[in-house]
Amino acid sequence: MASTAAKLPNSSVRIMEQRAQCSLVHSTTYALSTGKIGRINHMAKHLPEFTPEQVDAQVDGLLTGQSPASPDQEMISHLSQIYRDDERSLAKAWQRLELENYQFKSAEEQWQTEPITPQPDSANDTFIERNSPTTERRVERNFPTRHANKRASSRILTQLAAACFALLLVGSLLVVLRLVHENQLSSGSSGQQAIYASDDTHLFKLDSHTHQVLWQRELNKILKIIPAGNAVYILQASWADIHTNAVSSLDASSGKTLWTHALSPQKQDNQVIVRDMILAQGRLYVDWQSRNTNDALNLNAAKKAQIDVLNPADGKLITALPVKTDLWNMAAGNGILAVSTAYGFQVYELATGKLLWHKIFQASTNMPVASLKVSAGLIYAIVSHPESTIRAYKADTGEQVWQSHAFADNQIYSLTVEQNIVYFGTTLYPPVGQKKPTTGSIYAYDIKRNKQLWSIPVAGATLHPPALSSGMLYICADSGVADNLAPAPAHVIAIYAASGKIKWQRTLPENYVSGFALSHETIYASTYKVTENSVVPGNTYALAASNGNIQWEDNQHRFLTHVVAP
Repeated sequence: MASTAAKLPNSSVRIMEQRAQCSLVHSTTYALSTGKIGRINHMAKHLPEFTPEQVDAQVDGLLTGQSPASPDQEMISHLSQIYRDDERSLAKAWQRLELENYQFKSAEEQWQTEPITPQPDSANDTFIERNSPTTERRVERNFPTRHANKRASSRILTQLAAACFALLLVGSLLVVLRLVHENQLSSGSSGQQAIYASDDTHLFKLDSHTHQVLWQRELNKILKIIPAGNAVYILQASWADIHTNAVSSLDASSGKTLWTHALSPQKQDNQVIVRDMILAQGRLYVDWQSRNTNDALNLNAAKKAQIDVLNPADGKLITALPVKTDLWNMAAGNGILAVSTAYGFQVYELATGKLLWHKIFQASTNMPVASLKVSAGLIYAIVSHPESTIRAYKADTGEQVWQSHAFADNQIYSLTVEQNIVYFGTTLYPPVGQKKPTTGSIYAYDIKRNKQLWSIPVAGATLHPPALSSGMLYICADSGVADNLAPAPAHVIAIYAASGKIKWQRTLPENYVSGFALSHETIYASTYKVTENSVVPGNTYALAASNGNIQWEDNQHRFLTHVVAP
């Protein structure tokens, strides 16, 4: 190295001295970038450190007339070389792919146009010559027939499998669409918003928007209607004709009878009295009793009373709960069944039919409990004798937790409960023989605070349960009993549930309301009149719950008994 430096001119020596002014960090970086890591020689104390490799590179640069490349330039050079290599590799890959594609197509055409002939074993080997000067890889043009056949067959089988899968997928889709279409057809009118109404001889299903008849059935003496999904359950009751007493299930879309469960006495001289029917926890409960026709006037002379538990799907009797007294109405909820009797009411466990507890009231009537309601773990009972009160009991233990103010007997007929607030109406009839109108009042009680929230007077009797929706309470007030000497027009009233203020009131031409229901923000009311000689059917009205406007009125079917909305 010293001899080489001695031969250089002074300017070159100065350049070398200047180039030698590199730091230890620079030299280390260069060594790492080039892969030439050697021992670092320490120069004089006043000179920077450098490596022999750096000196050689600088000398080579001077001899060739070029300065040595910096580490960054070296890195860029390496990267450029890598990119060039990648471009060549990519070009070679595309050439190979095109060659393979050409050979595959040629073999497929040959398989489709020429007969397959046996090939020698040597032909089954692919000769590949590597490092060709032109393409660096040459594949024999004699593509293996066996491999071509396998690939072509595999491709055809794949296409066949794909076609079969497509057919299966399309077929499944068609089946699903057909089932959906059939389900829509079968549900048909059941998917529509509809109401059910009955007169003395027929059951009707009406479109709730147009009151068009969707279907009708000839059914006598309908006591109760329960719509539930794709079925509607009908309870028929007649004292005169024992064959009429039955429970039936009808298809909601067509009205076709699905099954019938007859309620027949065990003896010919017995009379069947059917009281009520409810649907709870997937079962139908029907309470009824039979008595000897000679004891028809003796209301406490029940020979047999029971609660039939039916399977709603087929009407078969699951079990029967025997009761030792007359039965009236029922209510269910929170896993229990409450039944009013001639002496009070009894509470059963729905799952097992076990009698949990009962209440007895001293009264001069065989119907001391006019109505029952189960809500939020409490049973609400309207006790009508000797005074009218509403009492609340714990459903599981029978402990009484609340009682309303006392009213005159037979003044409270029904109630509605929401979030421990009880809404009910009272009816005050004029003294017998006096031609005065019937009056009533509506009350709201908070049973937790044992506080009356509000009360308002209404013109008429409040016999139907109040309907509650979206903070509004809807009630109907009519002339009450049929022998009212001063019948007045019936009213439908909308009341703010929180304050008791009246929002609107609709007066109807008729005096009595036989059916009252609320569904989908529409109020339905069927009406009639009572004259000195007969009962005259009135119209059925659909009122907008928001303002009481009449949406439609029906004067063709003359409903007398029920209007029920799902």
